Amino acid sequence: MLDRCGGLPLALEIVAARMAGGQVSLRRIAERLADRGRMLEEPTAGDRTVRTVLDVGYRTLDARTESLLRKIGFLGRREITVERAAALEGAAVNDIGYRIDDLADAHFLHPARPAAPGARTYRCRDTVLAYGHELSLAEDATEGRAAALERARAWLSREADPDVPVRRAHRSVLGAPGGPRVPSR
Repeated sequence: MLDRCGGLPLALEIVAARMAGGQVSLRRIAERLADRGRMLEEPTAGDRTVRTVLDVGYRTLDARTESLLRKIGFLGRREITVERAAALEGAAVNDIGYRIDDLADAHFLHPARPAAPGARTYRCRDTVLAYGHELSLAEDATEGRAAALERARAWLSREADPDVPVRRAHRSVLGAPGGPRVPSR
């Protein structure tokens, strides 16, 4: 349940309040949160939803950090390194490190076990990915999303095998529900 609520204390409070009031079972909440199309609207307590909780945190971010969150959501990967985030955003690793810290401070990302020694790896929960993806579709131009995917693919190709050519993102994927997927390393 913690993961499904994005680890957000207020979202967990909503679940606890609904369960304490006997309004709904933990099983029913888990089923609703598993539905990607509904996960931002569940659970509810009055006018509070996971979306409203995420909106509060999102409004605390500066515009550049908001942009990074939208790109991470659009990319749709649960784990992201600072280097991959820098490629996605087209920015310097040092600059992205500060933005990643801001996203972690706002509970959008959480430190994860690094895949490689010395790598700074973070985990993004499904609710946050769905939220960022939704915001990206609403706020970012198709060309901007395509450029971010191209940068991420180029970075992955260089990391995996410098001799592999980078394929261009297909336009139909740029608006697909759930976001495009870039293979994990």
